[in-house]
Amino acid sequence: MGQITPKKEVEERFLFYVLTSSIYKKYIDELSDGVNINNLKYDQLGQFPVIVPPLPEQRRIVAILDEAFEGIATAKADAEKNLQNAREVFESHLNAVFSQRGECWVEKRLGDISKINYGYTTSACYEPIGPHFLRITDIQNNNVNWDSVPFCAIDDSDRKKYLIVNGDIVFARTGATTGKSYLVGDSPEAIFASYLIRVRLTTKDLISSFLYLFFQTASYWESIKNGSSGSAQGGFNATKLSALTIPYPSIRGKQQRVIAELREIADETQHLESIYQQKLTALDELKQSLLHQAFNGDL
Repeated sequence: MGQITPKKEVEERFLFYVLTSSIYKKYIDELSDGVNINNLKYDQLGQFPVIVPPLPEQRRIVAILDEAFEGIATAKADAEKNLQNAREVFESHLNAVFSQRGECWVEKRLGDISKINYGYTTSACYEPIGPHFLRITDIQNNNVNWDSVPFCAIDDSDRKKYLIVNGDIVFARTGATTGKSYLVGDSPEAIFASYLIRVRLTTKDLISSFLYLFFQTASYWESIKNGSSGSAQGGFNATKLSALTIPYPSIRGKQQRVIAELREIADETQHLESIYQQKLTALDELKQSLLHQAFNGDL
């Protein structure tokens, strides 16, 4: 990494702010090939035009930016803390449901109340030659954008075996996202790929949405962590998944009430997260706006 040493007539922090501005970012972007940035050479860096006002003006600008950015940093820290607190509200309620059980709760091995299968092995294709081909990477933030999910060719004899339907739950069984799950809802015709495991309940005593809630709990993730230890790929196979003990109320009405309560909390949590995320974005935009004003003579 190269080092930039400002000349005596340039304040170090003034130059620092120049190099964090959108003006500099635009200059760097124009040196890229549209995909990957080229290696930045000293002569290219040296050609970046910097308007250098007199030292007193530089110091005035730096003082204003320092004060403003200190306030922005404080506001961002508060927003990030509030964002984390909002997320912890749902997690706290969720974990309490499964740790503070009533008399009607039972425990069953997942393998005794469901069918567990590995996915289909083939190559993905972006031409609509068959059903959608759901992969680990298609599941982001508990959602799937089906418009971007590829397709695959599959024989009719295998199509039914690997088809996912409403109420199925699929899991990442290897890699950095091991244990991540997705509850299938209304979806186009799709089969699941080989690095996923499908769980399909075989009992009417348990609602799949309730089971999916369990797969978000701290105790579940602890099981994934313990079961994946010692594996180079961080894997969690169907045998380990089958052995998981699933706690749930034996009364479906109780499960439905819990689902409704947690869904309401989740909706409110997502609303708060959206507010705090918008605030963080606005603070980042304010920072760039101040930099833009500073180096366009408007500050």
